[in-house]
Amino acid sequence: MIIGITGTIGAGKNTAADYIVKKYGFVPRFGSDFIAGEVTRQGLPATRENMRNVANDIRAKYGSGYIMENLLKNLDVKRDNILVGFFRTINEINYFKKLEGKSIIIAIDAEDEVRYKRILQRQSSKDDISWEEFVSAEKAEASSDNPDKQNMTACLKAADIIIHNNSDLENLHSQLDACIKNENESNSFTKARPS
Repeated sequence: MIIGITGTIGAGKNTAADYIVKKYGFVPRFGSDFIAGEVTRQGLPATRENMRNVANDIRAKYGSGYIMENLLKNLDVKRDNILVGFFRTINEINYFKKLEGKSIIIAIDAEDEVRYKRILQRQSSKDDISWEEFVSAEKAEASSDNPDKQNMTACLKAADIIIHNNSDLENLHSQLDACIKNENESNSFTKARPS
């Protein structure tokens, strides 16, 4: 099974992914790691704007599936339990939905104020921003007519499940467990084999 994760800035995508990987043994693959490597290779600071621009350049040059193709190299999408994060464009989601094997897309969202507080707490260099910069980044990623550019509104709508993460970790974990349990009961999920 492959789980794809999308969601808004600071909603808890990494926290959700870490939980699924640790509890259920999924193999993690993150587009942000791939993009960060390219940002570093180009000698750019790892800001949210540079990450977005480099990702858009990669998609424009190589196509929507390029990042995911690189993430899934050497994995068997029919056999392995894989977690892929974090979709930002509708074409990434469309590419993901065409993969062989059972897949599900989980969107993580939270209220703006909750998300801004979280990004300040995690103290990442790309998140050292003011409220105004946060709102501007949200607008830049909210929608686009180009299916290869950030469009969080469309990504949230395309998700199979939306988790509202406005509470604590226990609540988030409970919602994630319910998603996995539902997939278990549909006989489409198997626990990953130990490596």
